[in-house]
Amino acid sequence: MTLKDKIMQYLSEYDSIEKYLGNIVRQRLEIEGYTRGMLTASLLDGESSKSDLKRLEGALQLGKVLCADFQSIFQERKLPNKDIAIDVEIINILAEVKAFEILHEHSFRAITKIKRKKDAKTVDFIAKKDMQDYAIEVTRLGLAQADRKKPVYMVRDKLPAHNIPGIRNLVGEFVILSGKDNMPRIRETINDAIESKYRQIKEFCQNQHSLTKGILFISSGRDYFVANRYARNEFELSPKAVKEALKHEWESIKQHNTYENLHHIIVTICKDLKKAIIYPSFEI
Repeated sequence: MTLKDKIMQYLSEYDSIEKYLGNIVRQRLEIEGYTRGMLTASLLDGESSKSDLKRLEGALQLGKVLCADFQSIFQERKLPNKDIAIDVEIINILAEVKAFEILHEHSFRAITKIKRKKDAKTVDFIAKKDMQDYAIEVTRLGLAQADRKKPVYMVRDKLPAHNIPGIRNLVGEFVILSGKDNMPRIRETINDAIESKYRQIKEFCQNQHSLTKGILFISSGRDYFVANRYARNEFELSPKAVKEALKHEWESIKQHNTYENLHHIIVTICKDLKKAIIYPSFEI
């Protein structure tokens, strides 16, 4: 049995993953690097990835029943033909699945996937909570590849040099600074997401009489599967750091009237629903 056959055999055990993502998996198998790719690597792992695949299967089953036009999450994408690019697009797709799952977990109902319209600003979902309608836009922090978004490094002199990908001809041991040392980078990345996506929330709300509140959902790309295969491990996102960054950015944007339709920001930092950072809390 070839590796591709093994992946497809294991895929057949998950009805909803096959239904919604089967065609995407087949496309991924035709591109190099599929043994380390998003979805295909986990299917190849078999038993060791079973809990992650079951988690995704459950989310897809829930979405099919409780999210109107759920299938359009998977149908709207034109997948590229390069390994990294297609994995990034798969991560984007799974971010929308996770957004639905978190909305449902926090008692949002009447969740509806909004189809994109040409030459029109739309959001990804609309949903209702406590008799209030919300517009929800989904984005992702990215793989931290841009120079200005790379992690902060510290050099320890007089130690053996280590071969770190992307860093050449440098002497010393490089260690990644975490927490508050990387706070400016985390704040900037979250601010970039707000600035790039808020316009869609605002314009969509302006075109809908019943909508005045928006939610920005920011995925870290670690929503269902092990991070180190698909995203840079260096993009450190501790809950404490993200909470502090969100608080700082929230206080900053709320000083400007241009963000009147933004009422909550959600950031996922891992696979666990309960560890998603929500600011301000829905209970407020």
